[in-house]
Amino acid sequence: MASLVGVSWVQPSGRIGGKVVEGRDEDPFTLLVEAGERLFGALQPPGGRPDPLPKLLLLAGDAPEGEVGQLFEAWGIPPIPVETHPPGELGAYQAIARALENKVPSTEPLAVLVAQVAGALPEGPGASPRRSAGAVGLRFGPGAGLRLVSKTGAQLALGESEARRKALAAALKRGGPDWSGPWDALATSGEEGQAAWEDLGTTLPSPDPLPAAETSPAGEEGEDSALGPARALALLAHRTPAGANGMWVHARGHFVALRSFQAEVPLPLEGLPPERGGGSEVPREAFRGRRELEATLGVSQGAYVSASRYRETIPTRWRLEGDRCGACGHWTLPPRDGCASCGRVDQLTQGRLPRVGGLLEATTVIRPGAQPAELDTLGTGSPGGYVVGLVRLAPGVRWPVQVTDVEPPVPCPGRRVETVLRRIYYQDGSWRYGLKGRLLPGEPEPLEHPPRRGQSTINPPSRARQGVPAAEKRATASRSTGAKTRGPRPRGKEGRRPGR
Repeated sequence: MASLVGVSWVQPSGRIGGKVVEGRDEDPFTLLVEAGERLFGALQPPGGRPDPLPKLLLLAGDAPEGEVGQLFEAWGIPPIPVETHPPGELGAYQAIARALENKVPSTEPLAVLVAQVAGALPEGPGASPRRSAGAVGLRFGPGAGLRLVSKTGAQLALGESEARRKALAAALKRGGPDWSGPWDALATSGEEGQAAWEDLGTTLPSPDPLPAAETSPAGEEGEDSALGPARALALLAHRTPAGANGMWVHARGHFVALRSFQAEVPLPLEGLPPERGGGSEVPREAFRGRRELEATLGVSQGAYVSASRYRETIPTRWRLEGDRCGACGHWTLPPRDGCASCGRVDQLTQGRLPRVGGLLEATTVIRPGAQPAELDTLGTGSPGGYVVGLVRLAPGVRWPVQVTDVEPPVPCPGRRVETVLRRIYYQDGSWRYGLKGRLLPGEPEPLEHPPRRGQSTINPPSRARQGVPAAEKRATASRSTGAKTRGPRPRGKEGRRPGR
């Protein structure tokens, strides 16, 4: 049986009525991309190295089938085998169960990625979405982690406590001595998970009491939630001490599944921990309007970028891939025919600039109504507008980004950011994505050399061209084109050119 060796947990940026929902520029694809980046180490601080990906992915929840191939483009890796499962709680449970029991057509390590966006917003004041949003990544394979020890299950009679307890007692007996306890951590999922947990408290042969129910994430996600099983296992792996025992209880309808684990090492939750919760409150009108807008999109907006050109620039737009010069060490982003600093063409090597830790050197606020027309599809006309800025990715290299997950005015200059893939605009029948900056915790840093007005924001001018007089530039241009260099035209007595 497989061991759970890695966990990632991605919380979206919005809230409505206490429930976490996706922000204006988030969707299942962006949630899956970030969950995978954090699970596999593709989103690392400078100097970090991505871990190798497993040979099989199981996708569950709101996984966009038409965009599965783009996941590998976002991660910058060759495609690997993928299996998709039905949306909702059953699909996520089936994917996780197969991964735990390693019942897949491959003996290689594998992973389960579950993504979910909030359900429709019910009518009425104060109503919350029917379910929460988020993404969870679970990685299985060799190594120390949460090791599956035993499993058992039972058919339950709903509403009959005595019959339910007898069925659970029989299931525990079939499970063998591994179910004697004691239990140090417990997590439940499914609509009947809490009820099954209460029955277990009077059924287990161990005299030790069960852990408190607040370890369970059940009830947060809403009805038919794909996040329920994934979050339960993620929390269990995170909260079970090394050498201790944990139990996962999943119950829905007439069936309950019990699985016991032993924690070899506690697993950190790579990503936003659940204690931080979502971000700012999303206006109910904006959430409902976005749903209606997405159903009617189809007209290209603003500046047109062809699909072929967009795909050609994905390595830079999505992964910050550029060229590094071996002669002077300068980065050129996006890649060109030569180094933007020294002009060398024989010393360039392709690489990725760091996605985490860039310094915001300057910001401005785009007020409502001033945004480009293509951004209207995201409803960016919020009461305060939105923030854009320049991020210094490396010495001499700055990149323009929209600062996401904040409401202006925000004192952003001097803050560190990480870049995350988000929606930008809708065109040619699909969403276009790009990197945006998300503020990292911490106080602003003093800026040593803030950019001057009119200074290049992406790459500085070549050193060979800095400080060259205008006459010399004209002479250089004339030699390269074969044109004659003309001196200043003669002027009349009053300083005007003849003929005027």
